[in-house]
Amino acid sequence: MAHNLCGLNNKEIICNCMWAFANATLWPEESLKVIISSVPDLPAILMKALDETSGEIFSPALRTIGNLGSYTNELALTVLFPQEI
Repeated sequence: MAHNLCGLNNKEIICNCMWAFANATLWPEESLKVIISSVPDLPAILMKALDETSGEIFSPALRTIGNLGSYTNELALTVLFPQEI
């Protein structure tokens, strides 16, 4: 569903999705694992958002990636490089 919402080319919806991801990365790790398992294409969504020139989309995407760095290496690597784990 997240991929579909982010693919709508609606800047406001994409921005809200990025902030939802950023806020979710502040939750406890066990809760975040549930979200990650339900959004397997999260890395692709985040990478696409980093290509945006709009700070409204780029900023929360970058924050999401940065927040993931505060979790265990296993979780961060699972999100950022799912095929390599």
